[in-house]
Amino acid sequence: MVGEYIALDQDAESLEVVHREHPGFNIVCAGVKSLLTRKTAWKGLDFVYAAGLYDYLPAPVACRLTSRLFDMLRAGGQLLVANFHRESPDAGAMETWMDWWLI
Repeated sequence: MVGEYIALDQDAESLEVVHREHPGFNIVCAGVKSLLTRKTAWKGLDFVYAAGLYDYLPAPVACRLTSRLFDMLRAGGQLLVANFHRESPDAGAMETWMDWWLI
């Protein structure tokens, strides 16, 4: 049983979609910097899922963020980081139809 969902993004439009589609979510508008400086923080989370969060981060920032996300988990909690590979065979379609340019 899930006690709480937290949706965090720095894009207010994305969060509006979450609010509309999942009104029970705790919605937080913040970015990576807020997590790294601990302005936005949680403890004891069971699961953290980062979708596309690392797409544009330099390696040192990505390493710090990963450490920070692990710090927010409870013992035995899980972190799932999902990103696209830069050699994705779908990159052309993403760039053409979604104007999404992976770095």
